[in-house]
Amino acid sequence: MKQRLILLIVISIFFSLPAFSQENVKVKKPEFKTESTDGLPEAWKSIKKGDKFFKAGKGTYRDARELYLSANKYNPDNAELNYKIGITYLFSDDKFESQEYLENAFNLKENVAGDIRYMLGQSYHLTLEFDNAIQQYQEYLENLEPKEQATVRNTITKLIQECRNGKELVASPSRVIINNLGGEVNSAGDDYNPIFTPGDSALYFTSRRQHNKKAKRSPIDNKFFEDIYVTSSMGEGWDSAR
Repeated sequence: MKQRLILLIVISIFFSLPAFSQENVKVKKPEFKTESTDGLPEAWKSIKKGDKFFKAGKGTYRDARELYLSANKYNPDNAELNYKIGITYLFSDDKFESQEYLENAFNLKENVAGDIRYMLGQSYHLTLEFDNAIQQYQEYLENLEPKEQATVRNTITKLIQECRNGKELVASPSRVIINNLGGEVNSAGDDYNPIFTPGDSALYFTSRRQHNKKAKRSPIDNKFFEDIYVTSSMGEGWDSAR
């Protein structure tokens, strides 16, 4: 029961990104171009294609990231491109990778985006670097205009308190083992809100995976609409989710 409770908490934490709209910064071709033009046409095409997926919403961030990473091979020192790669990692499947690119973006150009410190704070927060997260949240808030501060102050205050609580929790860790349930249950989409039946014979959960070719996407974030899935216990494993 204790391990199961911790698993539910972990799932909740990693799906608690506040609904701030990240900026769609533009990569400008003259700034992206380097002294060598070899590979520039292909890289620029990748950026333009990636921008379409990025603009569509979080549901296609992985597609955008693949194209951005291809373009990044031509010029890894463009602040705007590093920012966008960092965002696509942060809001999809690898929070640790987001740090590298968001830090690169900030070091290359501190004002690359108005929310760069907030996004850095989120990246540190979700990878348990709480002191760094608190610093970024505080500096983000301090750099806002008074009216903007009033709008987001409660959210930032809550995030900072979460970091302080997190520091206390990780100071006294519990030994647990968290196993991925495998491809029959977990998906590339968001899987969350698990509920066990009495006796743990079955597990119900919510998923935003593509369940068939006609699955529709939400106009809010471009992810597939939610569905409820169930999987049954099969001895030491789980049956295919349906």
